[in-house]
Amino acid sequence: MVLDNINDSIKLIGAYSTPATVETLFYECSCQTNDYEGNVISTFTEYTDVQGGCGAIYSGSLTTGCSDTNADPIVSYIPIEPQVEVDSDGVVVAESARGFPGAQTAIMDGSNHQQMRNDDNTKKRLTELYNGLYGPYFITRPR
Repeated sequence: MVLDNINDSIKLIGAYSTPATVETLFYECSCQTNDYEGNVISTFTEYTDVQGGCGAIYSGSLTTGCSDTNADPIVSYIPIEPQVEVDSDGVVVAESARGFPGAQTAIMDGSNHQQMRNDDNTKKRLTELYNGLYGPYFITRPR
């Protein structure tokens, strides 16, 4: 099959930590370019990190200028550290999967979280659970 081991060459499945970020404020500027007769040729948007600083963006230009669009800043979060890949089965990160203190685990070879809903391994493990193999709390008599 064409997709066999595709994750080895194209990263389709994986999980990454959320990097720390720093909050940055930007202000939107409405800009336009005019011809020498004052006719508008184009309009566009620029951004500045200085409140009220839109007029300074093209201050030396005779044909292009910007004005402040809104006094309210646009908040942006810029990563200040790289993302780090963490172990996962493609759906749940390993830290979360094993972060259940006191829980018993049962290996389900060949199954991942996406497959488990309709998986023979799930049927087998749930039958073991309901039969009391993992303790008496979930014992359920069959109908």
